[in-house]
Amino acid sequence: MININSVKKGILISTTLLSSTLLCVAEKTSFIETKSAHLDAPYVVSGNQIYCVGYQDGTFPPMGDHVKGEMGGIWAQPIKLLDGFSLCLKDNNKGKIYDHLKAIKFVTRPYQCEWYYHIEDIGLQIKCTLFAPLKGKALRVEYALLNQNVQEANLQISFIGKTDLRSGFFSDKAGWTNAPDSMWIDSAKKLVKAKDLKNNWYLAVSSDSENAKIETTTATEAEALHPNQQEVMNVEKTALPAGLFRNKIFSFTDNREIASGSNATLSFYISGSTDSEEEAVAENNRLRNNYAELFAEKKGHFQEIIQRSHIQIPDKKLQNVYNWVKFNTDWLIQEVPEIGRGFCAGYPHYIWWFGTDNSYALQGILATGDFENAKSTLRLLKEHSIKCNGNGRVIHEVVPSGAIVNPGNTQETAHFIMAVWNTYLWTGDKNFLNEFYPFVKQGIEWLLTTQDKNHNLFPEGYGIMEVKGLNAELIDVAVYTQQALLSFSNMAKVIGENESHEKYAQLAQTLKDKINDLFWDEHNSLYCDFYGTAEQAISVVDGSLEQYKDIPDVIKFYNETKKYFQSFATDYKHGWSTNRNWVINTPIETGIAPEEKAQAALERMEENDMTSQWGPYLSAVDKLHNMTISTGVQAVSQARYGNIDHSLMHVNQIAATFGLLMPGSIAEMMPDYGCFCQEWTIYSVAVPIIQYIYGIKPNAPEHSVTLEPQIPTGWNTYSLTDQRIGENKLDMSVSREENVSVYKAAWDDASWNIQLIIPFDPTAIYTVNGKRQNNIKQVAGKAYFNGIGHLDITVSPAL
Repeated sequence: MININSVKKGILISTTLLSSTLLCVAEKTSFIETKSAHLDAPYVVSGNQIYCVGYQDGTFPPMGDHVKGEMGGIWAQPIKLLDGFSLCLKDNNKGKIYDHLKAIKFVTRPYQCEWYYHIEDIGLQIKCTLFAPLKGKALRVEYALLNQNVQEANLQISFIGKTDLRSGFFSDKAGWTNAPDSMWIDSAKKLVKAKDLKNNWYLAVSSDSENAKIETTTATEAEALHPNQQEVMNVEKTALPAGLFRNKIFSFTDNREIASGSNATLSFYISGSTDSEEEAVAENNRLRNNYAELFAEKKGHFQEIIQRSHIQIPDKKLQNVYNWVKFNTDWLIQEVPEIGRGFCAGYPHYIWWFGTDNSYALQGILATGDFENAKSTLRLLKEHSIKCNGNGRVIHEVVPSGAIVNPGNTQETAHFIMAVWNTYLWTGDKNFLNEFYPFVKQGIEWLLTTQDKNHNLFPEGYGIMEVKGLNAELIDVAVYTQQALLSFSNMAKVIGENESHEKYAQLAQTLKDKINDLFWDEHNSLYCDFYGTAEQAISVVDGSLEQYKDIPDVIKFYNETKKYFQSFATDYKHGWSTNRNWVINTPIETGIAPEEKAQAALERMEENDMTSQWGPYLSAVDKLHNMTISTGVQAVSQARYGNIDHSLMHVNQIAATFGLLMPGSIAEMMPDYGCFCQEWTIYSVAVPIIQYIYGIKPNAPEHSVTLEPQIPTGWNTYSLTDQRIGENKLDMSVSREENVSVYKAAWDDASWNIQLIIPFDPTAIYTVNGKRQNNIKQVAGKAYFNGIGHLDITVSPAL
C-alpha cells in the first residue's frame, strides 16, 4: 500500500527514447499533432460541459491570474472540481516508488489528448488518454501499461487526485462564496465523493477496477456525516483550522502483475454537479457505462466538422491548419444551463462569453457552417445584456456564475447588430431575425442617443482597444456603428418597416462620408484613432504616458506628440493619430473606405514601423505585441480590396504559429503566448479563405449566393464542398491551367440561384454550361454570370 501523503519521495523516471512500443500503436489519421520537447506548456481536453487544462508533461502547475493560480485543473463550469491528478507506481519486487512522472511525448487529437511515459528501470511504457464526451459533466482518464521487460512486472498502481471545489472568476459579484471541501468514501459504490460545505457543489470519482483500494486524507467530523446523508455542519459557526479541508487528496490503489510483453489498463472517471450528489454520481455512471458510445459520438462529431465547409487547396499545411482551427473553436463551446450555450473566448484565461470576441469569431463560424451554435451564442449574449442593461447595450463579458464583468464597450453593441444581420444572411432564419429585431432596435437607439451626446453620429466610449484615456469618439466605434445602421436598415426592410429602412440607410451613408472625411489622416495615409478636441487628444496622450511609463522610447514619442497637440486651441476638433492601434483598419475591413484611401492605408500598414513578421502591431507606437485578430483584420482588409496574395500572406503568418504552444492549436498572442486556444482565430483564417479566396457572399433569405473568387498565385486548382447556406449546400471549384480557367458551382437543391463575378477579359471566349456566350454582362471590369442550380464556366483564349 502507498502512503499517499509521502508520494513525493519516489524516484524520477528516465526519458530514454521509446522504440516500437505504445508510441507506434496510435491510430493512423491525418489529424494528430505531437510534441516531444518543451512540454512545460498548456493543453486542453474539453467537452461542452467539462474540460481539463494542465501541462503537456502531464503535470498541473498553478496557472492563470483571474483566479490566481487556479485556472488549470478540471472544471465543470461554473465550478472547479480538481486541481489535478497523477499516477504513482511502486515496484513490489524492488520496493522502489516512481512518482512525479513527466511525459516524454504529448499527442493532440480533435477528440482527446494522450501522454506517453517511459520508466527505464523496469522497462515499463505508459500511455495516458484523457477523454471528455461532448455532453455531460464527466471525463475519463485511462492508463495503459506495457511491460517490455523480460520479467513479469509486479506493480502497485495509485491514481491520486486533489479536490478543489470552487467557483470561478468574478463569482463573488453573483453572491457566491466558496467554502472548504469535505470529502468521504462511499464504500458501497466504490466512489470518492466531495462537497463544498456551503454550496451544493459535488464531486464523484470512480475506478473501473473492482479491487481498487480507496484512501483519503484523515477524516474529520464533517466528513463522517456524509455516509449517512446527515446535514453537513454549518462551517460558518464551526471553528475549523485554516486549510483543514482545502485540497483534499484521495487515491485509488491497485496491484497488477503484468507478464513480459503484456499490458494492463486502468480507467478512472471524474464527474461533478452544481445541484446534487445524485447528479454527480449519475454523470459518473453515464460515462462509465456508455464510454464506447460516447467516444464514437465525439469522433463522429469531429468528422462532421471536417466535412462541413470542406476545402481542398494546394497548400496542404494551411488546409490542415484550417481544419484544426475549426476543431479549436468547437473546443470552446461551453454550456451552463443557467447561462446558456455559446463560444467562450479562450483557454485558459477566458472561459466565458464575450461580445467582441464573438462578433469577430461568429463570422468565421457561420462561414464554416455552424449555424446552431452561432445562434445560441448570440441568444446568450442578448439575454444577459437584457438582464444587465435593459436598453439594447450589449455586454462585454458574462462569466459562468452569471455575473457581468463589464456592461459593454460602445463598439460591442454595433458589432453585435452586424453579427445578427450576418447570421440572417447565412441562415435565412426569419424567426431568428424577428426574435432579435426589438433588441437590435433598442441598441441602435442607445448608440444614437445615450452614447452620442453631441449628436454628430460618432458614439462616445471605449472600443476594442481598452487603452487608458481612450474614452472618446473612436474609429472602430464609428465604423461599426455605420455598419450597424446599414444592417438595421436591411432588417427593417425585411420586417416591413420601410420608413425605418430608408431613414437608417441614409444615416449609414452620412456616417460613411463623415468617417472618410473627418477620420482620414492625409499626411500619414492612415485613418486616425479618434475624433475630438485637442484637449481630448492631450488627455489620451496623458493616459498613454501613464500606461507606458516604463518604456523610454514610447514615453519620448508621447511627450513629443503631446507637445504637438498643445500647439492647437483646446477646443479645436480634428482626427488624431495617437496610438496607431490596429483598429484603424476597420474602414478597410468593412469596405467603406474609398479605393484610393484603402490602398494607400494598406500599403502604409505593411511598412516596417507598422508591422512585424507576425502582421500589424496591436499598437504601432509601442511595437510590443501581435495578435491573430489584428493580423486577421489585415488579411480581410487586403482581400476586401482585391489584394489576395497579401491577404494570404497574413493568413500564413497566423498558420506559421500553429502548434508552437499547444500541438493542434494557435495561440492568441503571436507567436506563442496568451490564450493557447482563442475563439477569434477562426475569423482570421476562415473568413479570408471562404469569403474571399472562394468568394462566398451568402443570401440565404433569397435562396441565392454570389461567388466572387480570387485566385492566389500558384493556386491552380482548389475546391469547396458541403458549404452550408441556409437549408442548402453548395459545392464549387476553381481551376486554372495555362490560359484556361474553369469555374464550377452547384447546389444540392437545384432551385437556388448562383451569381458568379470574375474579371472580364474582352479577348477571351466564355463558355457557360457548355454553350459559348457572346453577350457578357460587365460592370467596372468584371463579368457577371447567373444560373439556377449550377454554373459551369470556362474562360479560354481566343483562337
